[in-house]
Amino acid sequence: MDIDKLSTGKPTSIPKKCSPTSIEDFLISFFESLTSIFDQVYFLKTIGLIKESSFIYRKLYKSQTSLKVWFVSLCLNLKKSLTKLYKIVRFRRKLLAEMNKLSNAQKIALDPDLIAKFHKQLKYINKGICDCLWDVLDHSIYLLLISFDLFSLFKKFKKYEKHVERMATGINLLRFCLSVKSGWDTPFI
Repeated sequence: MDIDKLSTGKPTSIPKKCSPTSIEDFLISFFESLTSIFDQVYFLKTIGLIKESSFIYRKLYKSQTSLKVWFVSLCLNLKKSLTKLYKIVRFRRKLLAEMNKLSNAQKIALDPDLIAKFHKQLKYINKGICDCLWDVLDHSIYLLLISFDLFSLFKKFKKYEKHVERMATGINLLRFCLSVKSGWDTPFI
């Protein structure tokens, strides 16, 4: 870890191993775009511009194409969120080890500015960890909801679908309220 990077006062970014144009990022963007189109078609049907008997609506929703695409999109997003969480936690552990190494190596007191910069970086990383945890929880809940509709394996658990929907809504509301309360700027998105 380079201590000179901390001297700027700005939190250092988490190192990224994959480029933003990786295949995984491209697939996630592609599937999210498709699900956005499906959502728009559903919205048009809801306001009455498209009927349930229309060709587009039947192909997307009656054949469960939208659920399958959304399922794949959620799986990829969940994997990406878990990978990001793992990298941030590893980075946090390295920062704490560096802080301990510096405090143990020097018997004299450390510069208060350096300590403040370490704590600022640690706070920034902790916010990123919380954000990733919210994403993992959100993706997992929606993946469970899609699984209820898509797979016949979960027929006996269908009665719990309403409870899971309420839980997903509650989680999203809680996340929103906490982000507004703390002035949370999601730094790792």
